Amino acid sequence: MGPLEARAEGRAIPLGAPRQRLLLAALLLAAPRPLQRERLIDEVWGATPPASAGHAVEVYVSRLRAALGPTAIVGGPGASYATAQAADAHRFERLVSGEPGEGELAEGLALWRGEILSDVRIEGSLGAEVARLEELRVGARELLADRRLRRGGHEEALPDLRELVASEPLRERARALLMLALYRAGRQTEALDCFRAGRELLVGELGIEPAAELRELQEGILRQDPALADPSSRRRRNLPAPPTPLVGREREVEELASLLRDPARLLTLTGPGGIGKTRLALAAAEALLDDFPDGAHFVDLAPLRDPAAVVPAIAHAVGVDAEAALVPQLSEHRSLLLLDNFEQVLDAAPAVGALLAGAPGVRVLATSRVRLDLYGEHEFAVDPLDQDGGVELFGARARARDRRFVATAAVADVVARVERLPLAIELVASRVDRMSAEEMAAGLPVLDLASGGPRDVPDRHRALRAAIDWSLDLLDEDERQRFAALGAFAGGLDAEAAEAVLGATPADLDRLAGQSLLRRLPERWAMLEVLRERAVELLDPAAPVWELHATHYLKLAERAEPGLKGPEQAVWGERIEREHDNLRAALDRAEPLVALRIAAALGFFWYTHGYSAEGALQLERTLAAAPQAPALLRGRALQPLGILRSQRGDERAEATFGEALAMFRAAGDETRIGVALNSLAAMARERGDTAAARAAFEEAIELYRALDDRQRLADPLSNLGVVAVDQGELEEAAALFEESAALDRAFDNQWGLAQTFNGQAALALARGEAEAATALLAEAVEVQRRLDDRPSLMRSLEQLAATAAVRGDDALAARLWGAATAQREQAGEPRSEAEAAAIDRHLDASRSALGEDRFATAAGAGGALELGAALEQALAGADPPSGRDQQGTTSGRRTR
Repeated sequence: MGPLEARAEGRAIPLGAPRQRLLLAALLLAAPRPLQRERLIDEVWGATPPASAGHAVEVYVSRLRAALGPTAIVGGPGASYATAQAADAHRFERLVSGEPGEGELAEGLALWRGEILSDVRIEGSLGAEVARLEELRVGARELLADRRLRRGGHEEALPDLRELVASEPLRERARALLMLALYRAGRQTEALDCFRAGRELLVGELGIEPAAELRELQEGILRQDPALADPSSRRRRNLPAPPTPLVGREREVEELASLLRDPARLLTLTGPGGIGKTRLALAAAEALLDDFPDGAHFVDLAPLRDPAAVVPAIAHAVGVDAEAALVPQLSEHRSLLLLDNFEQVLDAAPAVGALLAGAPGVRVLATSRVRLDLYGEHEFAVDPLDQDGGVELFGARARARDRRFVATAAVADVVARVERLPLAIELVASRVDRMSAEEMAAGLPVLDLASGGPRDVPDRHRALRAAIDWSLDLLDEDERQRFAALGAFAGGLDAEAAEAVLGATPADLDRLAGQSLLRRLPERWAMLEVLRERAVELLDPAAPVWELHATHYLKLAERAEPGLKGPEQAVWGERIEREHDNLRAALDRAEPLVALRIAAALGFFWYTHGYSAEGALQLERTLAAAPQAPALLRGRALQPLGILRSQRGDERAEATFGEALAMFRAAGDETRIGVALNSLAAMARERGDTAAARAAFEEAIELYRALDDRQRLADPLSNLGVVAVDQGELEEAAALFEESAALDRAFDNQWGLAQTFNGQAALALARGEAEAATALLAEAVEVQRRLDDRPSLMRSLEQLAATAAVRGDDALAARLWGAATAQREQAGEPRSEAEAAAIDRHLDASRSALGEDRFATAAGAGGALELGAALEQALAGADPPSGRDQQGTTSGRRTR
């Protein structure tokens, strides 16, 4: 792919005269198919060959054999010839065929040295083969650019896309990719110019308009369609999408962005509730996304009251489960943390200072009614909108309510009466379908605020309170009571909760949303924190709604507990995630026994969804608050506490399981006795005592068989299979895994089935079946991804590292080991002795093959991978087995 060259052991081989080179080129293009001598004559001499052409072909073949080796060109039936020489074109085609990865595409394209056979005159029918390869090259360049854009590499993709569009100006796919790369690089004008230039060429040369894809892309760029944003940025951030455009704050957004770029590492937006701090902070964060390659993370502190919960909340938003791992994880990052409503948890401010000290690339943008009072803090006092901005906001919200609305002079009076506070303006503007601006101005109270400056917080607060209370006065009595009762909810509510707690219908809530007192979201409603505060003030602390709220969320948690282990695991996981703030609120306010029941029911959710630190704290707190709880309830809380402690490497885990077992024995609950035995057996195996583990698993199995509890029987069966692999009892292990998998399928227990796949993969490795192990792990990963089960995905990744080592793919094994190690550090889940021994016996071979330095380099590269990217690499394909000794690497802990 370039001038025709032949090399052997790094040296060039002379290929002779032009026609001889042309004959070799023809054979290479046709390979491995043979070409008849007559066809070769046509390719070399065209329509007028000399009489000696047949003899000349034989001479050329002989000379090429002498140069390249006697088997370089072989004769075939009917005076035909073929070559099996390795050509770059063949390697290129293999690399870019099918579903190639970015690395394969880059490797294939790097083989091109210019135009294909640029020094050989190719005519005749083989010209079509040259054209096919050139088209394949262009397609590969487009696909590589697409792959880069998908992972956020728009800057990396730009140079080649510019060159490609310059050489192929009529190719619309390449132009679309260039437009997208330019747009994501912040060059919207250049992206639109690229479209205009392409359209002019298409119309001028071909007489056609651009295809629909290109036109739709241009329209999306013009309206700044969020779908065109860098997907890697979307993955790296969790900024909520505001329901309405920001009005009248352009100058402040620019000022905030400038401050956060330099010099402010901690910037606090201060001001009263309703002045627009959160909305302004979100706009500034969006404007700064390109400045923070490791993401922008929103942390809503409004539902929190305990300052100790702040660091776990930040860690979860960033994707780190262990508090201790938060600063080490962020220390190499350039990221932005948006901490909203910090006034709720001011005693947590020193923890933010410690985070900034340990992570120099991190910036914090906080919203609070008061300063955090930290060294180096920059305060940005948020003022009300100016008068023009207030009128503009009123008009925008009014037209959203009534498209026929026309502003009059009275709007300015209304805006002034509510002190130009954005939330107050939205509240009064929502009434335009019921009263005119003139009627609003007449009805709103006149506040004596003339002496207050723009930072007069108490007066601003009174202005907002007046607007809220004016809106409430326009409600009927049932609506006012319903508004107050909504103060019991944290994080919104769905229709089921509205009926159970409030006795309200969706229509009832929609009426409040119509007055801007609630926000309508897909399938639920939410209340701004400043409105919720007013609702709580109006709600009697002894009102029945508090108990109704706790009762509803207790029932939800206890319904979810079996659901999280049944056929609708993913659905229940998503629902509990949505209601987590309400469950936290119930845990804080409920009487001790109710709170302990909620915590016990949430244990498995906390384990599988990355809340091990928070879950352990909640279980410890609720157990301490209910010392006289019945034995069965204490056991139900101690069992998940043991799991969470085990996950975090807490040495108290085994004792916690022992205490849970004692509680279950005292309560006479044989089913849960088996659960605790299963967990204690898993702990024994993890510390290397396989004999004790076997005895406890067998006791649990015997108990479940006696109870005919076939659903729970699957857990110890699978775990005993892991022990059997450890002990070399492979036939026993196969039978145990088969029975466990059959039970999991019968009860549609996807989580348990995935754990059994992990065990069967270990068995496959022990049998020397590396490819079967990889296939089983692919099935496990598919389920674990669907369930968002990060702890299990981590262990699957470790098994994939061991499988790669067994196949002899040492560099991949090192990368995956590095990725798994980094994930464990982030999650605060150290390897047990058994896990470490299982993987090390395979990776030792890879360390020896690569050498410590190369192994460490590859592992370091893996440590930078996100979990999903590491799994993609692990499952992208495998080289044939190298014949290395294969022993089982066990994983999968069914300690429910």
